[in-house]
Amino acid sequence: MDKFIECWRLQYVEDTGKKETDEDDRTLFYIFNKRGADSAGYPTEGGFVVKAGSKTSDTVVEKFEINYPNAFRLRENLCRESIIVDGIFQSDYEFDSISLAASVILGRNSRGQKEWIDSVGIPYDESAETDGNIGEFNINDESTYGVLKVGALAFELFKKIFEAGKITDEEVDKLKDKEYSKQLFSKTNYPILADNREDNRGKSNVIRYRKEPILYKGKNIYFTTQWFAGNRNDVIAWYRKHL
Repeated sequence: MDKFIECWRLQYVEDTGKKETDEDDRTLFYIFNKRGADSAGYPTEGGFVVKAGSKTSDTVVEKFEINYPNAFRLRENLCRESIIVDGIFQSDYEFDSISLAASVILGRNSRGQKEWIDSVGIPYDESAETDGNIGEFNINDESTYGVLKVGALAFELFKKIFEAGKITDEEVDKLKDKEYSKQLFSKTNYPILADNREDNRGKSNVIRYRKEPILYKGKNIYFTTQWFAGNRNDVIAWYRKHL
């Protein structure tokens, strides 16, 4: 039994198919008890974020530097820059890919889609299949809005309003303000819109805005990635108001 506990992350999970999420309502994935690593993270539009407190392997495998030099150098740099201290991530860090994140953590060449598993032990690539759309999204048919996650739905609805020219310069400016954004969408910690993807990062290594911009009057505007399940009705209400 001791060996079983050592090798498996045991926890109670309700028989509802619900996956463990973090405070931002993102599905978490894990690497644990592999080469001493114990890490948690979540996928983003641009890559994969490893959460602060995650632990790397104590060592790297022989020829890691030769077989995967990019991951080897990145791991060395993260230690040098004190993002990793004594094998522990001091802050959230966004990697360019899920496999790069796994390789840096495990100190060996890794296929991230298999290494990262959800709270019930399903690998990322299999879990992602069950998290996909359950139907076809049609922006003109509100009955299909439930097939998208809140962040994806919000982006599509906002983009439509921008493309239709049904938003004012004044509101665009307001949506770049944190307090105004929070009034519209509860729990939001960042402005909905930003002029640059790098805006509002603070000391974090995580980019807060989507890679794909919204074009507004010839300029790119970037849309937040932070959305919560409870924002769905607020997003739809905002969209209806602007039609």
